[in-house]
Amino acid sequence: RDNTWWKEMTSFDEYIKRCQSLLQYGDPVIDLAIYTGDEMPRRSILPERLVSTLPGLFHPEDIVKEKQRLANVGQPLEVSPVGVTHTANMTKATNWINPLQGYPYDSFNRDVLDRAHVENGQLKTPWGTTYRALVIPMERKMNPDRLITCWQRIDSLERLGLPVIRSPWTDTDLSALNISKDIVLPKGIGYTHRKAAEADIYFISNQTKEKQGFIPVFRAQRAHRYMANPMTGKVQVLADTLSLNPYESCFVVLCDEEIPTSMLHTPATWGTSYAPKWCKPWQVTFERTRQEIVTDTLFNWATHPDNHVKYYSGHAIYRTSFTHKGKKRMRTMLQLGQVENIATVYVNGQNCGTLWMPPYEVEISSAVRKGKNTIVIEVVNTWANALQGNDSGTPPFEGIWTNGKYRRAEKSLLPAGLIGPIKLKQAQ
Repeated sequence: RDNTWWKEMTSFDEYIKRCQSLLQYGDPVIDLAIYTGDEMPRRSILPERLVSTLPGLFHPEDIVKEKQRLANVGQPLEVSPVGVTHTANMTKATNWINPLQGYPYDSFNRDVLDRAHVENGQLKTPWGTTYRALVIPMERKMNPDRLITCWQRIDSLERLGLPVIRSPWTDTDLSALNISKDIVLPKGIGYTHRKAAEADIYFISNQTKEKQGFIPVFRAQRAHRYMANPMTGKVQVLADTLSLNPYESCFVVLCDEEIPTSMLHTPATWGTSYAPKWCKPWQVTFERTRQEIVTDTLFNWATHPDNHVKYYSGHAIYRTSFTHKGKKRMRTMLQLGQVENIATVYVNGQNCGTLWMPPYEVEISSAVRKGKNTIVIEVVNTWANALQGNDSGTPPFEGIWTNGKYRRAEKSLLPAGLIGPIKLKQAQ
């Protein structure tokens, strides 16, 4: 309840709910079952452990980085989080996005191996998950007391038509086993795939800080292809090129039945952005302190000379008005520019939406009108700056406390507030 952005959490929750409703659809599509062996403890096999087994499927850049990590030249150290020092060559999940480049895998223990069976050339578990091939990792110790029965089991599965990879795989794909890539994506784009009788669903996520445009190639083929936006819930026909902003995600839905046109969102072709004509200065009210600032220029709170603003954490309300000279009934987009960290936009009293990630833009077509318009933008940042100020003896307001040590190494303040620039654009 004391989270600064507690009121805005609904928008994030809606995104999570949309994602989870689709990610529970059907069954996962997993190509490779990676056998973990018999010993205890036996954990899931992380991607770096497969480089020696499936070198051909990894991106060459990842193989070079893994070689450098294992070399551990100079035994480098890193501090993460603050106060915790460890070796810098520890593997990180962020380094392994779609590691096998379109071939998803599961780790697979002896219990599952003994209970699975071959069906149509694929390995099927009692729970319905199927795999197209079984992989025996290199350099994995096995219990000699069970080694013979283990290999007997694997040999029997292979005789029934299951492809088994027993030695290093150097080909760049698995076409020799008649297994094409589930999807072809550029580096830095992650995905997962769900399938049922009626549709295939791909969740695709840009894990980079750069905008990415690409043409995905899917193994699954259906009559109709759509894109669902988990931020808005809107569905549209999938374009040839998929464009994702930094860290943006979407669902691609491949289905046999056509979705009625009335249920589809029609994306606009937007014109050039332009600055609105402001009617008066911004009035900024800081909710917790009731302090008011009137300014012609949007600014970063952390650069303000007043410590009550500089170290402020919480909500602030921005109010002003602008003249809209756009064409009547033309779709209009409001771009907020830089926001630190969440903003809720009201135009002429209508809630147009809460923005919690880049590019911080929202369509205001149903609220904006020709001529004068009022605009209210409620912005909230995190606790970081207020905690920093409190630790320095310059709190922005009284009553700040925490039962945990402040764990941010840098003593600089984070950018805060509505920084802009704010622009409009209309559909062409």
